[in-house]
Amino acid sequence: MSRRAELQVLFCGVGGQGVLRAADVLGRAFFAAGNRVNLGQLHGMSQRGGSVSSFVLVGPVDAALLDGPPDLVVALEPLEGARAAASFGANTTVLVNTHPVVPYERTRLGQGYPDEAALMARITRHAGRVRAADVSAALAPEGLERAVGVAMLGALSLQPALVGAGLPEGALASALGTSREAQRAFALGASLDFAELPCAAATQHSATPPSVGNDDGLQARH
Repeated sequence: MSRRAELQVLFCGVGGQGVLRAADVLGRAFFAAGNRVNLGQLHGMSQRGGSVSSFVLVGPVDAALLDGPPDLVVALEPLEGARAAASFGANTTVLVNTHPVVPYERTRLGQGYPDEAALMARITRHAGRVRAADVSAALAPEGLERAVGVAMLGALSLQPALVGAGLPEGALASALGTSREAQRAFALGASLDFAELPCAAATQHSATPPSVGNDDGLQARH
């Protein structure tokens, strides 16, 4: 029987934000450091601005899917983080870019973006730790709006769980290659001050969060 991966990382966002690239870079960084790595895409319409999720499993396992709650989640925008929230656990750390992006299917159906406070409440209700920042707003003045995924990798590089799973310091930045734009976005993401949000899963004591309704497209997909 295969045991659980040493580290499970979930990336989620919409097409065009760099979800798949971010997962690939993280996987290559771990692999270059001598770790066994499995990558997979859970669902997505990356070329149409649709919902996209990808995962990275690190360790000597043969699993093809996430086994239980992910250790780390990188949500490139709030709605996709909220969609994944049912899979979180008390030991899950979530990094969230708070800048909303209306996904393709909601635009096609003429639907607006759900209440952002309710989305964040759903995320904090299920996770053990949530850190949030408007990464997109920080990238815009630098002309790096399309590098959200890379910037989130910069923030992810500071997480102790990566080192604990065998990723040397500097390995993630090295895996990006020599692109000056990518390196700038990565460094900016690593320098941002992410706010720490209170989490119900960690404290087991919280008020009932705002409802997002039953038809807001938040069904669990993971």
